[in-house]
Amino acid sequence: MTSKIAPRAKIRTERWAPIGSTVAALTRGAWQFVVAVKHRRELRRLIDLDDHTLADIGLTRSDLHAALSAPPWRDPTSMLR
Repeated sequence: MTSKIAPRAKIRTERWAPIGSTVAALTRGAWQFVVAVKHRRELRRLIDLDDHTLADIGLTRSDLHAALSAPPWRDPTSMLR
């Protein structure tokens, strides 16, 4: 006589796998947004520097403005690399 009941571990992984991957994607997206906000704040602090200091670190004021014009969910520092 064979049982038609699936092993317990198999039920858990098959049943919850889509939820786990969805939660992982949402967590990753939320973390990327938090990092983008943090980098945006740091760029706003760089705007207060004078042009000579910005040139010393290899940036121009227009570089900063272009990076900050990106959508809020995008990391602005990715445009400066």
